[in-house]
Amino acid sequence: MEKREILFRGRNEKNKKWLYGYYFAYKGYHFISPDVLKDFSIPLDEYLVDADSVGQYTGLKDAKGVKIFEGDIIEGFGCRHILLYNDRVARFVATIEEVSYTKCGIDQRWIDEFGKVVVGNVHENKELEED
Repeated sequence: MEKREILFRGRNEKNKKWLYGYYFAYKGYHFISPDVLKDFSIPLDEYLVDADSVGQYTGLKDAKGVKIFEGDIIEGFGCRHILLYNDRVARFVATIEEVSYTKCGIDQRWIDEFGKVVVGNVHENKELEED
């Protein structure tokens, strides 16, 4: 069995830049650390992220090789989809706007076959959700 990469991203509250790495929460605060946190002399606010912006890597890459995260908006063949995690089916799914926001399971073959590319995310590109 091939191991999958476990990776998270979140938007830093201080400088609004995206951080990638390990996710952990402590006393109501949410953090993304690029490495296992060993050096506690670094101020934790360097790793503090907005909890609503945290998303997990789906294990998929778009047609250009860009990693796709939960909350990303992908597009291809005139269709736009939002990537979400669905607890009921325990997998990442894509919304399908054309059929009342139904959700369908996704895999790398689907991404490649339809040339899907990341065009934004729900945290920075609210306007893309409404098109």
